[in-house]
Amino acid sequence: MKRTKRTMFTFAFVLLLLLGLQVPTYAAQDGQIRKVTTGGVNMRSGPGSSYSVIMTLSQGEALAYQSTSGDWDYFKGWKYTTSSIVNGYVPSGSAVSFTLATAKYALSIYSSESDSSYVGYDVPANAYLNVDTMAFNSYSNLYYLRLTSYVSGGTLNYQNGYVHTNFRTSSPSNYYINI
Repeated sequence: MKRTKRTMFTFAFVLLLLLGLQVPTYAAQDGQIRKVTTGGVNMRSGPGSSYSVIMTLSQGEALAYQSTSGDWDYFKGWKYTTSSIVNGYVPSGSAVSFTLATAKYALSIYSSESDSSYVGYDVPANAYLNVDTMAFNSYSNLYYLRLTSYVSGGTLNYQNGYVHTNFRTSSPSNYYINI
């Protein structure tokens, strides 16, 4: 009797431990990726020039669009000096949508937002990403980009998954994709 209770207790404990270690497969979507059109634009803590500057943006930098407030757009971005995700406002029109991106390097494709979910395929370098007009959305705090298709060598390849962006870096020149 004692042995049965101990075995059941051990089994229940291990089961609870395993369930507690589960992580969600998909993280929340950051928003549509926009590209900063002019360097030197200040991201501010509120929708107006009287608010404090959070950081100064570089031309070509990627931001995840959140919403609009009057003449100001609210974004999520990467502040490399503090290695953190920040939220702030920039004047409307400072960061624009783009319709085409290319892979700078061969990019591994993942089935979820986890490096352990490699599907065994890569997007070749210089391939055009997301060629179907879907919005470019970033996931896991600007770390992954949702991929639906790519064109390489003139062939359209449908491949659902995620690729690394490296948007969390000090310079757009270090991104894994050209936007």
